[in-house]
Amino acid sequence: MGKYIWFETFEKTQLQPVLKVKGIAIKAGMSRNYNIYLEDELKAAVKSLIGKPMYLEHVDVANAIGKITNAWWDDKEKAIWYEAEIYDDEIANKIKAGLIQHVSIAADYEILEPINGKIPHGLQFTELSLVAVPGIPETNIQVVERLFEKMNQNYAHKFREGEKEKMENQVKEKVVKHDMDYVKAPEDTPWSFTAEEGNKILEKYGWKGYRNCHAWYDPDKADTKAGYKLPHHKIVNGKFAVVWRGVAAAMAALMGARGGVDIPASDRKGVYNHLAKHYEEFGREPPTYENAKIQFEIENLNEKLEALTDEVQRISHKVNLIMENLLFKKPRTIKVKL
Repeated sequence: MGKYIWFETFEKTQLQPVLKVKGIAIKAGMSRNYNIYLEDELKAAVKSLIGKPMYLEHVDVANAIGKITNAWWDDKEKAIWYEAEIYDDEIANKIKAGLIQHVSIAADYEILEPINGKIPHGLQFTELSLVAVPGIPETNIQVVERLFEKMNQNYAHKFREGEKEKMENQVKEKVVKHDMDYVKAPEDTPWSFTAEEGNKILEKYGWKGYRNCHAWYDPDKADTKAGYKLPHHKIVNGKFAVVWRGVAAAMAALMGARGGVDIPASDRKGVYNHLAKHYEEFGREPPTYENAKIQFEIENLNEKLEALTDEVQRISHKVNLIMENLLFKKPRTIKVKL
């Protein structure tokens, strides 16, 4: 699905908008072509998008079909959102019909640094275009590659202390950020996430919906169930819902309960923050990250101790039965003829 949301139609007059749209223009992270967009750079450039034209496929002025009226930074999405007016009836109808779903942003830059990719500094956005194919699948955004046709090897400054580490953390981010609406299931809703329930999600919402069921996923395995971990959403009474007992189970697994979950250590705090927000949605106090692991390890040990105690009792009972048979069994009489 694209990020277009059309919401108002006007009577068409000359140079008057016939449709307003909004959506995500660009998102922090790395594109499939190893172009890296840092949060600080996008935040600094966001205002430069306001007032810029909208084109078809970055072609030319003759293909101008609209104008950006507003743009802002979204901390939750780590993205720039935009609002725009469309002046072309045919284009407006195609957007409403779902035939055009993606946008691509164009920009100039002052400096380009080649560190584990290509990182532009001093961005100034020049236009936003409607395009067919996205370059960043998660955000449905096609990044204009002319931005990176040449590299400025004589860049003027070094990365600030810790900037490279920050960039790498952004690139490696695999924590799910919900981009679907959901409801809260009743708090006493039982939790399970069976293969059949997963298939229902796929049939109704596709892989996007399946991703939104989980707290972590591997983008390299995004089209296989094995690439997803820590589910806590599912369909409840026909609606896509977050389930409290699923949230609690995912948090417990994150902290090591029942064998824990195998995800990179660098992603654990992000997954914790994801689940902690769901705790707050249910009016629950999330365990502190520092103490939660110890707490769940203790609970895990208690569970193992209870299981071991039950096993000891079971073995003790069998031993008692054996001893009773030995002690109270009547001796056999053997008659021998001499």
